[in-house]
Amino acid sequence: MLAVTPERITQKKGNPITTVRQINGKYAVAIGKAYLALVYDAARLTEIETHKIPVKFYGEDKFTDVIYPDFMAAEKVKCEILSVSQKEKIREEGEIVQRETGKLVKMEVKMVNYFFKIKLPDGSIAEIEGSAANA
Repeated sequence: MLAVTPERITQKKGNPITTVRQINGKYAVAIGKAYLALVYDAARLTEIETHKIPVKFYGEDKFTDVIYPDFMAAEKVKCEILSVSQKEKIREEGEIVQRETGKLVKMEVKMVNYFFKIKLPDGSIAEIEGSAANA
């Protein structure tokens, strides 16, 4: 019975996988913050208030506003992650009192933004922001 059991795993581990939203054949590589906006509804013949989200598509320079429920209903496409990079950004948030001295000092917040280089299903390579991965 032990002779049948392999001594080690023979499967080769591949690169990690992430998902990217595909809307009208375009891949979302960057996502902004959602906001409320007025949109004309043809069924009601009036404007209604709905959420929109700015989305930057692969190969385009500008952000395009997409209705949020349409964005969430869009197809998720699996893509292979080729490499990961990060950029650090330090931002001043205000002033705080230091415990030891009791003096006011500037409070700095260190933010790390991740970027993934992925292989799209059509074979092209794109760099996406971390917020767009698995969104």
